[in-house]
Amino acid sequence: MTSLGDYNNGYCIQIDDKILSKNSVVAFICDLRELFCGDILDCENHREKPFVFYPKLKILKDKSEKIHIGENILYKLKELYLFINGSCEFKCIDCDKIHKQTFHCTKASGSLNIKDIQRVITTLKESNLNKVHITGGDIFSHPELENFIEMLNGINCEKVYYVHYKNFIKFKDEINKILRGNVSIRVLVNFPVDETIFNNLIGDNITIKGFDAKIIFMINSYDDFIDYNKLNLVINSNIVPYYNGFNYDFFENYVFIRKEDLNGTHLSRNDFFAKSCVNLNYWGKLIVQANSKVLLSNNTPPIGNIHQPLKDLLINVFDDESPWFKLRDFGVCEKCSFNLICPQISEYEYYMNKWDLCLIRN
Repeated sequence: MTSLGDYNNGYCIQIDDKILSKNSVVAFICDLRELFCGDILDCENHREKPFVFYPKLKILKDKSEKIHIGENILYKLKELYLFINGSCEFKCIDCDKIHKQTFHCTKASGSLNIKDIQRVITTLKESNLNKVHITGGDIFSHPELENFIEMLNGINCEKVYYVHYKNFIKFKDEINKILRGNVSIRVLVNFPVDETIFNNLIGDNITIKGFDAKIIFMINSYDDFIDYNKLNLVINSNIVPYYNGFNYDFFENYVFIRKEDLNGTHLSRNDFFAKSCVNLNYWGKLIVQANSKVLLSNNTPPIGNIHQPLKDLLINVFDDESPWFKLRDFGVCEKCSFNLICPQISEYEYYMNKWDLCLIRN
């Protein structure tokens, strides 16, 4: 049978009485008519077959003709993630794992030069950049931090700083240098919590009043979740799970998607169309590490370094294996009815090397 899913048919196929006698087909046609998405026509009265052109995203045209993109590629960049340095005196548990699953401070070699960052920011001033995320190491140990902050305050976009709670309390007097203009701050906490330091942080939360501030707790077990609830926080906070290589059962029980999790999901036609073409978890985002390497994901090879022209780097995002285009169109997800409803592939899947974090098949 000719398929409606074949775009060459122009969203229109001919059916016979046998097909039309099926209740499922009648219900589908009723849904189309009720939603004003389609109709059924008598072929005797409509000799010419209607044809609706399949809309093709301009980004897909760019992908197939990437050599001709030119300056327009800069307008696809929406968010910039910066690890401005990698030095830190603390030895946090799983420091080398967490940042590969969510944006989080981490120890690393290198430190970004402010002139390199300035060049990137200047290039993006006329683009659609709307947010810059900043972390380290310990960002307060960056030798040019004040100049760096002043430079960022000069661009018209939101700035979000991610600071570990031990560094936050240690440099609380320095925080006021950051909190100017369109700025958010995320205080990062991992378990086990140093209660003395954390209590001082909560006692001094007036430091971040008046700004978009949130405490983010990294958890890898149900016990961590219990400890989080015992804190009885009055300040804005949330939890982010991470995989440490030994807590697969925790992920399976509390992170994996179940069919009931998707009940009530409401996606617009544009949402479905976008999720069928690009990965919105990565789309328009670029990471710059402390060693000057530029990446699309903390789990994929670099596409270059910060010393190269930005538009030349961004052409590399149109590779078929690019996270910008990593969809659930392969493996067990390919034929799944939920593949456009499920959350899209994220750093979790890349880090765990498991592309179906779900229990729907069960």
